[in-house]
Amino acid sequence: MPITVGYRRENKDWDGLDLCLHLRGGDGDGTVRTMKPITTSVYTFSKLIEGGFLYVDKTSEIHALLQPAFAQYFLARPRRFGKSLLISTLKAIFQGRRDLFEGLSIASTDYEWKPYPVIHLDMGSTAAQTAEELAGKLIYALDRNAIALGVSLQQAHFADRFLELVNTLTARDGRVVILVDEYDKPLLGHLGQPSSKPIQSVLKQFYSVIKTTEDSQRFALITGVSKFTKVSIFSDLNNLTDLTMDARSRWSASNSRARRAIWAHTGSSRWTGVTPRPRFARLASCMSRRRKKLCAAPSARTSPAACRPWASPQTSSPT
Repeated sequence: MPITVGYRRENKDWDGLDLCLHLRGGDGDGTVRTMKPITTSVYTFSKLIEGGFLYVDKTSEIHALLQPAFAQYFLARPRRFGKSLLISTLKAIFQGRRDLFEGLSIASTDYEWKPYPVIHLDMGSTAAQTAEELAGKLIYALDRNAIALGVSLQQAHFADRFLELVNTLTARDGRVVILVDEYDKPLLGHLGQPSSKPIQSVLKQFYSVIKTTEDSQRFALITGVSKFTKVSIFSDLNNLTDLTMDARSRWSASNSRARRAIWAHTGSSRWTGVTPRPRFARLASCMSRRRKKLCAAPSARTSPAACRPWASPQTSSPT
């Protein structure tokens, strides 16, 4: 049974509208639950779960990406498509935080929940005007990871420092996980300008470490809003599996459920904290009946907008 089966409207336009928004559960126990709040400002998985926010369960699709003993992926998607949340979800999985996934699909699989050292690089904070400034920000990002993982770094050059971090963690803990969010952010502000070449050079040196340390990795994922196939950034990363046009990251009606998009909210998606579509149809019907009764004898508190003509509720099967 879904965790929630109703939604309370706090800013009511119609008298008693919230009475329609508490629906009975489908298990016959008469329990009424309230839908979890929806947020667009939280993109850290642990905060989303611990804060009690609604989460659309895509861990079944994520689990499929984790099946190979070793994998390196690249994924390009527009902004606000959930890339950062995906990165954060993977980080929690590889940290072995099984408690956060209770009730989600991956919790019922045979995933081993072995903790790995996770190097999480959020490149969204590394935008810079010069190559020197970018190098300094990369060193700072590496140092933050080193502190969080309990290691000390000595190398001065940013690429050497990255290599040192991977090798130190591998020697201490075994294979590592590398997650890079918004890999292209440092370059986007320099496209078409002379300053793009030095920035490209820095990024190429930095990302080449992911290629040279592949034997030390359990998993790697690089995300961004674009794929620069014509510049030198990816010349050393031709080993990445590109999910951008892969069936696993597209919404296609011809795909089986196991290969549906990580991004798509389809009829086969498992919703944690939200009513399934049949109950939305019941909600629409209830609202329609309540509206007709209210507008037949409006009170002084009834908003004029509430009785304007509107389309009748439609029901359809999931696509």
